[in-house]
Amino acid sequence: MEFGVWSLEFGVWSLEFGVWSLEFGVWSFDLITHFSLFTL
Repeated sequence: MEFGVWSLEFGVWSLEFGVWSLEFGVWSFDLITHFSLFTL
């Protein structure tokens, strides 16, 4: 039972990490395109 609770918490944590990395990817993409427009 305790292993099930631990795996559930790990699933929630990995899901939050996936959302965070996705937002970071969008932010870095916006930053790269922003700087690319300035250099062109």
